[in-house]
Amino acid sequence: MKKHTVLLMAVCHTLVWAAIYLSVPNSLCSCSLATHLQSYEYEAVTFTLPQWPASLPALQGWTIAGDSGTDKTRAQTLSLPPDAKSFTLHLKKNEPFYVCASPQSLAGGFFKCAGTIYPYSSTVTWSGGYAAVTMKTLKAAASQSYLLRFNWERFINVLEQKQQNQSATYNPWLLDSSEVLQAIAYHNFTATKLNNSGTLAFELDFPVFSSYVPQNQGPPDETPAQISIKKGIPSLFMLADSTCKTGVIVCGTSLKNLSMDFISMPIFTEGI
Repeated sequence: MKKHTVLLMAVCHTLVWAAIYLSVPNSLCSCSLATHLQSYEYEAVTFTLPQWPASLPALQGWTIAGDSGTDKTRAQTLSLPPDAKSFTLHLKKNEPFYVCASPQSLAGGFFKCAGTIYPYSSTVTWSGGYAAVTMKTLKAAASQSYLLRFNWERFINVLEQKQQNQSATYNPWLLDSSEVLQAIAYHNFTATKLNNSGTLAFELDFPVFSSYVPQNQGPPDETPAQISIKKGIPSLFMLADSTCKTGVIVCGTSLKNLSMDFISMPIFTEGI
C-alpha cells in the first residue's frame, strides 16, 4: 500500500513540474507577441515648437500637455527648457491626440498656448493652440467616437489659412468658443464658425503685448500698437516692458465707444 502511495505521489509531482515547464514558454511567447503587436500600434512622433519672438518677455520654458479623444490612451505631460526646439511623444497610430505647448515667462499664463492635433500635423503652431484646446474641452462633453471622426485636419488648416491671410488682425481666441464647441458637438460645424466676426481692430498710442503671440512680432517699443478685441467683451493686454507688471483692459462696442483700465499683473519668478 505504501509503495502505491509513494508511486502515485511521484507521478503527480512529475506531472505538476511538466505542466509548469510547458506553460513557461507559452507565457513568454504570449508576452513577446503582445509586445510585438503593441509596437506596431504606437509610434514615436517628434513635434517641432514655434519660435518665441524676441520682442516678448524672456522665455523660461515650455509645459507640454496632451491627451487623446478616448479614455484608452494615457495623458502625457512634460516640461522643456527655453532652448528646446522639439520633443517626442509615443502615440497610438492614427488616433487623434491634442498637444498643448504653454510658454512659461515672467508673464505667467498670460500668453495663449501653441498646439496641434496628431496625426494631422506634428508642427506646433500658435493658431493650432486653439484647435488643441477645443478638442481638450470637448473630450469631457462630446461623444468620444465622434471626436475621432471629426475633421480636425480641416479645422487646423482653416485656422492657419486665416492666420496667414489676416495676420495683423486675426485672433482665434476672439471666436465665440461656446458656439464653436456646440456646433462640433451637434455635428453641424462649418468653417464659417472660425470667422472673426464682431471684432474691432484699431491702434493704441502706446505699445502693448497681446496674449496671442502672432500679434507681437514687431519691436516691443513699436507705436502705435495694432490690437483686436471682441465687441462688448473686455480684453486683457500687457504694457510692453520688461517688468510685466501692468495690464490694460480694453473694451468697446465701436471705435467711438472704447474704454481702458490699467491693472496690476501678478509677477512670476523664474522656476515657478
